Amino acid sequence: MTDLTRARRYLWPAALAGSTAAVLVVVALDVPTSTFRSALVLWFFAVCPGMAWARAMGVRDAAMRWTIAIGGSLGVEILLSLAFGYAGVRSPTLLFAVVACATIGGICLELVTALEDRSADVQR
Repeated sequence: MTDLTRARRYLWPAALAGSTAAVLVVVALDVPTSTFRSALVLWFFAVCPGMAWARAMGVRDAAMRWTIAIGGSLGVEILLSLAFGYAGVRSPTLLFAVVACATIGGICLELVTALEDRSADVQR
């Protein structure tokens, strides 16, 4: 595996972690509503959790990965919202925290897999 290919492998996890951190800052600081905040939050909730897990599952086809990313993200968030609603929990911040943890979990799983693949390549 070349250095460029190896660097590309870590590009998406870095982008997903950066997006999660940026939304965390925007939500925690309660930044006034703007186009930038709306776009950032929409990007995070529509793509990041699903993309983290689609990449961790090893989906190689780009179209399939984007389909899983968007569908998975929205599906999980709808199920979480329903569960919170039935439980009587009315906390958007808690919902964001759960989704952010799921995203970070997917990123960590992908990085562990990448490190295992790298150590397997070194042993050959």
